[in-house]
Amino acid sequence: MANPKKILIVDDDADHLLAINLIFQKRGYEVLALLGCESLEHLEDEVRNFLPDLIFMDHEMPIICGADAVKMLKAHPVYKTIPIIYFSGHERIEALARKAGADHWLKKPYVLDRLMEVTKQYLS
Repeated sequence: MANPKKILIVDDDADHLLAINLIFQKRGYEVLALLGCESLEHLEDEVRNFLPDLIFMDHEMPIICGADAVKMLKAHPVYKTIPIIYFSGHERIEALARKAGADHWLKKPYVLDRLMEVTKQYLS
């Protein structure tokens, strides 16, 4: 890709983070993978510096909740237009994503074809 699209992935599961990072990099995306987040301020700094085209946000993380992160980003005048895909193994992921204000959701574990379909939908 001449100007690869940028994807930010925030997840506290190191194995999942590594796998999804490799999947996207292999397909030509520029990826920033964050193993959880130290704070909402840290996340905002990373978004400001990386300027992703798409964000994948985990729901349950030990320090910050994905819902708080989504709400913070969607309230920001510059970052509110960045699509956020909420993902989790939680049974109520769709309702949680809607409540957080995410643009879409994926339930873990997900099928690779569905991951790529959703990614392309938001990056086209």
